[in-house]
Amino acid sequence: SWSSTVILITLQLFQIKDLQEQQEKERFARAISHAEKLARAEQLRDKKIAEVKRKAQEEDQKVNEIVFINTLEAQNRKMELLSKEQVAESKRLELQDDEDHSCLSPGRSPGRSPSSRSSGGGRSPGKAPQLHQRLSSPSRKRNTTDAVLKNYTERLAKAQVQ
Repeated sequence: SWSSTVILITLQLFQIKDLQEQQEKERFARAISHAEKLARAEQLRDKKIAEVKRKAQEEDQKVNEIVFINTLEAQNRKMELLSKEQVAESKRLELQDDEDHSCLSPGRSPGRSPSSRSSGGGRSPGKAPQLHQRLSSPSRKRNTTDAVLKNYTERLAKAQVQ
């Protein structure tokens, strides 16, 4: 009986030892599984961050393209306005010179109609070339395009910051 008790106790000890080893293996497997899940979560998080960064860069590029296009359109509008201003100014000066010239020309009365002026023979250029040269000289030109463009880009930069 004593030997059968020893055998039973030894058998139970082996069973306990096997059970402990099985539990240790399960704990180790759970730890590995948990570590794999954490690594996968970190990879997914890094992938998501990279995607957000890429989208933000694309949006920045779109904004920069829009700013560039708006700047070009603004420059074109300004150039068109300046061109129209110059054409209008040259026409005004030409008309003014024609009026001044026709009023001062000998043999013409101020009451004559414009149609009678055109039939009045050769006409001298008068002051128009000198006025045109003075008004179109580089020293007289304003640098409005650069100033307006600078102001526009500053406003866009402030808007982007907000």
